[in-house]
Amino acid sequence: AKEMLNLPLGCTVEFDERVIDIFGEQTLNPAYATRHNISRILVHQYQRVARKLGRPPTKAEIDRGCLLNSSLYALVFGSWQAFEEKMKT
Repeated sequence: AKEMLNLPLGCTVEFDERVIDIFGEQTLNPAYATRHNISRILVHQYQRVARKLGRPPTKAEIDRGCLLNSSLYALVFGSWQAFEEKMKT
């Protein structure tokens, strides 16, 4: 059975980069591939690249340096532009 973490309000969880990579690999496994799980993994990947760069990454930077590329962002969020808009809010 899947368990949900009940964290106190305002609590955040920081995943080690290796854990995020494992999550990314799991998106390719149908057992884990729900839209919600994939969208969370894509956001984490984007934020990780943004932290490394010190700014939001471009579509080209995601395509060049990530296992999960911009075409998956477009599939899950409608388009790369829609994803970028979501990240601004």
